Amino acid sequence: MSVKETNRIKRLSGILILTLFVFYYSGLTFFPLAHTHEHSTLVHSHPYKKDSNGNANHTHTQAEFVLIAGLSHLLVTAVAFTTIVMALLNLFCWEIGSDSFNNKLLGAFKELFNLRSPPSPSFL
Repeated sequence: MSVKETNRIKRLSGILILTLFVFYYSGLTFFPLAHTHEHSTLVHSHPYKKDSNGNANHTHTQAEFVLIAGLSHLLVTAVAFTTIVMALLNLFCWEIGSDSFNNKLLGAFKELFNLRSPPSPSFL
């Protein structure tokens, strides 16, 4: 693959990821709703039709509630795990004290996971 093709793929990937993030963030911002089910409240977001009072006039099945809760838990766990790993890596590199070693190790880690904003932790 040529450099030109590689750059084109990276550019298109970046546009796709940015588009997905904008749609995800817009959905979270503009369509939040809450359902009370079996003494618990599930807050999530998606486009929905409103009734005459402005409330959501739809329900979810038990399987949908489990799926929404599972996806929320997976997202929170993944962000927490990534943040903890990056913090420990930074502490480990700081303890070693060799700038060249730190830069090589951190550079290799960043290349491996190709972190970029968002949602890369801010302390990198």
